[in-house]
Amino acid sequence: AGRLRAHAGAGRRDGRDVTADTDATTDAGTASGPSTPALSTWRVLVRLLAYARRRPAPGALVVAGLALAAFVVVISPWPIKVLVDNVLGGHPLRGWAAAAFDAFPGRHDTKELLGLTVAASVCIYVAGWLSQILSAWSGIVFGQRLTWDLASDLFDRLQQLTLASHGRRGTGDS
Repeated sequence: AGRLRAHAGAGRRDGRDVTADTDATTDAGTASGPSTPALSTWRVLVRLLAYARRRPAPGALVVAGLALAAFVVVISPWPIKVLVDNVLGGHPLRGWAAAAFDAFPGRHDTKELLGLTVAASVCIYVAGWLSQILSAWSGIVFGQRLTWDLASDLFDRLQQLTLASHGRRGTGDS
């Protein structure tokens, strides 16, 4: 039950195998110390969600940027559809598109429809660009604030430990 790997000692100067610290187990736990329960991905995400709830405004900006990006991706083919079907194909606009086109002042001919199609394409391109900027900026701000909160809590936890507990453990094990 507690066998070490056959190639123990390979890969390190002190004679310990790099994989022995993570793979090999003995009856008393792992090769590097007592057994501790492994955190599953879901448990880690739930613990990190508590940090995300501390910062609702940057989190909302991240969600808004993603929603805007998804909306831009969904509507981006629409001007090409209008160009092919209604400008080049000569078919009349129907439904809400016809009502929106009729709301604009002008002659309501194919040249004006072509101009509105080009303007819509430019607006969609700018909206996509802005959504990328918003997503990137808000993701960076949100990530930095979460990292700061996590580091602050870790530092507070380490400060609560006694000096004796730091002395009993090696560097990096506190």
